[in-house]
Amino acid sequence: ILTLIVATGVMALVSVITRYDDYNSQMEELYTRYEEEYDIKFDMSLEEYEKLSEEEMKKYEEIFEKFSKDEEVIYSYNMVFNLTLLIVTLGCLFGVLVVEFVAPLILKNGQTIGKKVFNLCLVKNNGVKLNTMMLFVRSFLGKFTIETMIPVYIIVLIVFCNAGAVGTIVLILILLVQIVLVFKTENKCLIHDLMAGTVVVD
Repeated sequence: ILTLIVATGVMALVSVITRYDDYNSQMEELYTRYEEEYDIKFDMSLEEYEKLSEEEMKKYEEIFEKFSKDEEVIYSYNMVFNLTLLIVTLGCLFGVLVVEFVAPLILKNGQTIGKKVFNLCLVKNNGVKLNTMMLFVRSFLGKFTIETMIPVYIIVLIVFCNAGAVGTIVLILILLVQIVLVFKTENKCLIHDLMAGTVVVD
């Protein structure tokens, strides 16, 4: 919850600084302009598309090709796509680093605020006190890179680039790996704990 709060705050700040809403509104206006000018609907479902007559399909494809080659559309789409990646990446990065890296350095004993509340802490899997490098590997490489950003990028690709089937399969595989690790590892570790050689203890 705390990670999400920090990430959301950073995302909101970056979106204001980069004027994300302006580019998104511009993109929506371009869609609306084409739909009204050519009397078509871009966000139709596959079923709706398949119900079109041959002549309507041809018209739709011609207009969509014109739309996709419009320089103003290309620019707006690229800005929305790139800013979405930037905003989400920075938000998740700050959220994970503040809650999972900076807070444990301040609180000592590898404790986040949540672990402090429940009297838990992080140690090496041999019981030795955690060092800064292991904490960094756990939070940045494990939690941020593999467990957060890979799924987030896949979701963004599904939304923007229609990477539906492949993206969904990869997301399911990551989830399955995490489930298997919980049931098969002695200390019920996830990817981030295996990478850093850490374990949560009472």
